Amino acid sequence: PLAIVDSIQKKCGKDFPVLIRYSVDEWVPGGRDLSESIEVAKEFEQVGVAALDLSQCIQERPGAGFDPMYYPEGWTIYASEAIKKHVKIPIINSHSLRNPEYCEHILAEGKTDLIGLSRQLLADPYWPLKAKYGKTRAIRRCISCLTGCWSDSILAKKEVTCAINPSCNNQHLEIKKKTATPVHIAVVGGGPAGLEAARVAHERGHFVTLFEKSGELGGAILGCCMVNGKEKMKWYADWIRYQIADLGIEVKLRTSPPIKELSSFDLVINATGAQSYVPEVHGLKEVVIPFEKVMACPKVSCEFHPHDRKPYPLKGTKTIIWGDHYAAADTAAYLASIGKEVTIITDQKEFGSKIEVIHKYVLFKRFQQTDAEALTSKPYKYPVKIYNQFTIDEITDNELILMNKDFQKMSLPYDHIISCWTRPNIELYEKIKAAAIPVVNIGDSVEPRNLHAAVKEGTIIGLNIEKNILLNPNQKPVSDLPLDVAGQFLRT
Repeated sequence: PLAIVDSIQKKCGKDFPVLIRYSVDEWVPGGRDLSESIEVAKEFEQVGVAALDLSQCIQERPGAGFDPMYYPEGWTIYASEAIKKHVKIPIINSHSLRNPEYCEHILAEGKTDLIGLSRQLLADPYWPLKAKYGKTRAIRRCISCLTGCWSDSILAKKEVTCAINPSCNNQHLEIKKKTATPVHIAVVGGGPAGLEAARVAHERGHFVTLFEKSGELGGAILGCCMVNGKEKMKWYADWIRYQIADLGIEVKLRTSPPIKELSSFDLVINATGAQSYVPEVHGLKEVVIPFEKVMACPKVSCEFHPHDRKPYPLKGTKTIIWGDHYAAADTAAYLASIGKEVTIITDQKEFGSKIEVIHKYVLFKRFQQTDAEALTSKPYKYPVKIYNQFTIDEITDNELILMNKDFQKMSLPYDHIISCWTRPNIELYEKIKAAAIPVVNIGDSVEPRNLHAAVKEGTIIGLNIEKNILLNPNQKPVSDLPLDVAGQFLRT
């Protein structure tokens, strides 16, 4: 690095500012640590480097380096604070810094000199402007999910996007103009897909009524406050709920609209999400508990507390999680954090194959009660066990009979069995179609996936709604038709 700095200065002059970003803690045996990085910082200052941008980890230990949501805001401040004591050049810190108030606080305390926003600008490129004018509640804060900006883009060899900002790198998904033909829209389901569809459609000038059968908006992300390390999901929930309230969208909570009421709207957007189910199994199928009953925030003071229902009481310790995907991972993490001895049963070759890889890397380390780079705490009383490629063949009074892919059987004792199998909740959607009411289906009620897919689908339908909306045989909106073809449909 010193030779590179010297070469730049020879070609561009000593007054040409050179900034260096380097990892101050590599978190590998024999790797660079903070004490060595302090000496490195001194060397950089001596050769005329203008500022230091501090990072963490290396590729071999990706957890902290990718900064997933398990790491709290400002967790790397210890590094910038330490290095600032030894050099006078500006120090930049950029890991998980999302809240302007917090950024002002660490600047005022002299813990860093500059704030690097990086991925935050993918989620909301207007962060600096909103912060300047005090519109902090309007900031769409990056939740560090690593889906749009990593697993669904760079890792998949596609362009960078953002899970919670569909217009990132896609100007076609920006809300650029109002509709000239506003219509009345019913959005059924107050999860991420429904909320985003309602927001975008309202911003374009349509008349939107949002129905939600529970007492809270948020859908599948409402359990985020219960899962150790996923508190940042609450940031998106806060933002979208604030948007709905700030826009004055009509919201009907604790309401499942009848078909007759829905028939009065020009279009219905079905966003009823996914629901758990219990696969066919021999024995006592009725003892299996849906994960939704367990993942209900028990804190009455919490804004995500579901006032309509109480969490299911789990008196025993030995808890079986049956299923895969995010529901199983979050339920396992939550129950392990409250002292349950959790065992996961999945028929997949590897549990969590659809979970973003960096989060799975950190999650598995925590399941095994081992350190995940800077996360040294042991959040669970018992390690979480995983049985891959097993199914539950039979449920008896106090034990499960498992069978693997080779038809070999084994038994496990249990106190509770939690089903985390999910499928689209399309009961209302089918009734709406049968009543010949114009309807589109979005989000997890199409297929259980992730937040990225739900938000994007909500945006797309919100942007494509017009008075004479055309739906293809799969109930998807048809747009960008040639003028002559569109005219053939619209002329009476």
